[in-house]
Amino acid sequence: AVVSTQSTGHERRKDIRDVNLPTYTDIQQWKSVIAQLSRFLRLVDCLLLSLLRKLCARATTLLRDHLKLGVASGETLKKWETINEEITKENSDRVSIIKKKKKKKKK
Repeated sequence: AVVSTQSTGHERRKDIRDVNLPTYTDIQQWKSVIAQLSRFLRLVDCLLLSLLRKLCARATTLLRDHLKLGVASGETLKKWETINEEITKENSDRVSIIKKKKKKKKK
């Protein structure tokens, strides 16, 4: 079989046998390499899926436990709100003191 290609205005012919095609034994060797690579990739995929499943299960468990704790103890939430209010008040007091110091320095 002859393949013709055009280059720079004149026709050049190339025999297919001149092209480096793999032999039957090369193809068989590559099949085994590709099969091993495919198995390796499938293993890595399964490991990643397993890790993601465990991660999601752990996160779901932590969220459930956190929600149970929050629902069971409404007093805890009230304590946190009180603490937050105290911190906010302290911060606003500190800001007002800093502003007063800046005003005194300007005068």
